[in-house]
Amino acid sequence: MISELLNATRFAELSYELVAVNSLLDAALELAKDRLELNRIKTDKYYADNIPPIVVDPDKIRIAFLNLIVNAVEAMEPGEGVLKIVSRKEENKCVVEITDNGAGMTEEELEKLFEPFFTTKSNGNGLGLTNMQNIILNHKATVNVSSEVGKGTRFVIKFDLP
Repeated sequence: MISELLNATRFAELSYELVAVNSLLDAALELAKDRLELNRIKTDKYYADNIPPIVVDPDKIRIAFLNLIVNAVEAMEPGEGVLKIVSRKEENKCVVEITDNGAGMTEEELEKLFEPFFTTKSNGNGLGLTNMQNIILNHKATVNVSSEVGKGTRFVIKFDLP
């Protein structure tokens, strides 16, 4: 657990490549395929095809997307969940939205969301979203989250386009 905390909070060394964001999203979905199927989660993908490649470390961004997808799956009721993934170009940004229709979070939970060891899960360690945020920030990208109890949660990540 200490290693996970250190990995989640240190500045990561990145190996940059030009990569299509849609392929990174699909790769993360493939890694989560078993969880999605086991929980009978419906996946709606709305990918724009006019997005230029982004300059990122593909392994790290795939992990960040996977963390968001796994959290979404765990927040939704089996058989009732809908995971919505959107990619689009917005001015000079590549925007990715990952939305679930799960339990949602209170304002207090949202305020603590990225704190190490904060979790609302009985079996969680509170490092997944801390690690995800660290990866996104190390790429000089932004992450915003909105949530409503009983309605779900939406993460919006914006990458600069080259």
